[in-house]
Amino acid sequence: YLIKNGAGDSYTFKNETVAGKQRVKLYSGCGVDSKTQIFWECPERKAKVWSKLNDSAYLYSDSDRLISQMGY
Repeated sequence: YLIKNGAGDSYTFKNETVAGKQRVKLYSGCGVDSKTQIFWECPERKAKVWSKLNDSAYLYSDSDRLISQMGY
């Protein structure tokens, strides 16, 4: 899976497997990934991942199909 922000920056999910209706929370910042929590910003980026004013998140499958999107 791949997630992108409105600017086109992306994060590729590494070795995570999400089953059926299982939920995974994506955090901006540093932390240790687990089956239910994934951290995008560290150490990949030194800048902020999300815009303070408005932004969107786009989730793509491994075949590059848009699965979900959310904006604020």
